Amino acid sequence: MLLACGGHGYLKAAGLGILRDDNDANCTHEGDNHVILQQTSNWLLSIWKDVGHKKGSDIQEMSPLHSLNFLVKKRSIEDTTDLMNPEFLLSSYKWLLISLLESCYEKYSKLCESEKLLPIESRNECQVYYLKELSLVFIEHYSLDIFWNGLCNDKNVKPEIRNVLTKCFVLYGYWSLEKHLGIMHERGFPRSVSIQRIRTTILEVCLVLKNEAVALVDAVAPPDFVLNSILGSSDGQVYKNLEHYLNHLPNGFQRLHCWDELSQRLNLNQRSKL
Repeated sequence: MLLACGGHGYLKAAGLGILRDDNDANCTHEGDNHVILQQTSNWLLSIWKDVGHKKGSDIQEMSPLHSLNFLVKKRSIEDTTDLMNPEFLLSSYKWLLISLLESCYEKYSKLCESEKLLPIESRNECQVYYLKELSLVFIEHYSLDIFWNGLCNDKNVKPEIRNVLTKCFVLYGYWSLEKHLGIMHERGFPRSVSIQRIRTTILEVCLVLKNEAVALVDAVAPPDFVLNSILGSSDGQVYKNLEHYLNHLPNGFQRLHCWDELSQRLNLNQRSKL
């Protein structure tokens, strides 16, 4: 974020350094992302072990936030010519999530039984190419599911707003799904849904959303007094705000209090070189 703003991003008045310093440390109280991904995959493996013996209502009771609803819904995937259909995108994620969960548990069980490894050793062997991707897909699917069913399908949302939110759903969904397309085709996903079609869909959605970009940013942007940044002011007058800040900075055009001492040292250094 700092680099994206060039040299101005490092100014105190930009406020970005303060935001980073105040929030970076707060993100790792329970471990970094790798630890959280391991915790997620461990939980999913424990759920999958008993899911065959549970009814749909039992599974829903196990997840009050509805994060396990994908286990009680249709698991098949059908080909489509309309990638803009949000239901197809959500069904694709459900299909991928179930497929990954099955293969991860199969790999984990094989290591425990055939290789005689301890559970923690088996999970460690599965982590890089199996469980890590499982956790990421689970989180992405849950985000999409909540966004679609909890917001896009809300009847209280105006149709014009719902239309923009649906486009955002499709954009994020395919941008995320593209990263898993290789393993999806390997597991039997329709070949007609190629990476080229997905990328074309992403570009089409970006073109449609271009005119809504400012409104979307404003919808989630903190107010000026919270952000407290000359670069992020809602009026968009970056250089005007920068000039105003420099002109009104106390002692901004005066020499430092240590200037005399510093100049003497510089003069002595120059004379010594001569």
